Amino acid sequence: MDHWVLKSVAADDLSYISNDGYADELKTKYVYDNFVPNHLQIKKGDIAVIVNKERVLGIVKISRILIYNSTKTRRRCPVCNNTNYEERKTKLPKFRCNQGHEFEEPITETVAITQYEAYYSQSFIEPKQKVTINKLRPYYSNGYNRNMSMQSLSKSFFIEYFKNEYDQLLKETIYPEAEDADNNLLNEIFSNDYVPNGNDERSKIYQSIIQRRGQKKFREAVRDMYGDKCVITGCEILEILEAAHINPYKGEKDNDPSNGLLMRADIHTLFDLDLIGIEPNEFKVYLKDTIIISEYRELEGKKLNLKDKQYPSKEALNIRWKMFYKKQIL
Repeated sequence: MDHWVLKSVAADDLSYISNDGYADELKTKYVYDNFVPNHLQIKKGDIAVIVNKERVLGIVKISRILIYNSTKTRRRCPVCNNTNYEERKTKLPKFRCNQGHEFEEPITETVAITQYEAYYSQSFIEPKQKVTINKLRPYYSNGYNRNMSMQSLSKSFFIEYFKNEYDQLLKETIYPEAEDADNNLLNEIFSNDYVPNGNDERSKIYQSIIQRRGQKKFREAVRDMYGDKCVITGCEILEILEAAHINPYKGEKDNDPSNGLLMRADIHTLFDLDLIGIEPNEFKVYLKDTIIISEYRELEGKKLNLKDKQYPSKEALNIRWKMFYKKQIL
């Protein structure tokens, strides 16, 4: 387990503006890419402080790291190609790089990147006391560098300023990788060896897949809520659309339409098996590693198609999200 400082900077606070920044959501995840120093060092189970340029914003434990291909816009000094430059407020030319070159406009380019999203939404702790960056700087393992957004931090900082929070994070469970048997769930469901015999020997999750079409009122309410369209694929073929329970059905109370999502039949099956997960803050779709290289890969990172701001239960999505990321292989 390592310890980190992760700098989250708002757009209007950027002193160096060489790229378009990252879609950080303070209490949910930290986003970075392969151009960021130390991007390969941070891992599941590490503990970090999230900071801005003034103070500590939160203490977290990394629970999951999502990796995918993307692009970003980078801007460089036209003289030396340096990406570290500042916009000047009172002098011209408008920009000056840290090598001293002055210029009116930077060179702009779009580059392919590997993007990383480090999730910690279940463990975010907001500090009870204000701890400024000045107090943090002596604890940087390799010395403070204002241009680095991910830097190693001494464990002693947490002991000194956030002992109770640190002890709490140490107790946070980081779930083990899914067993190999989980990778074959779909094969087991659609096995050619199955012969109907009147005896239901399947697990509860398989029963829910078979029984879901019988919940007519629930399905009608969910259809009305989402406008007869799959919330993930946009499919409008009514005959293959099904009402999926977000929080698994355990009684009539779970048939509330806010606990439902309208899904194409195959997507519903993947969702029931926790091969597809929905992140509850952004309503984004994520795939388990075992299917992310399949024909479903285009769904990775897609946002739900929600009708007229009729959102599903966030509490139910949080519960289901936990079930999904317990089974992830990072």
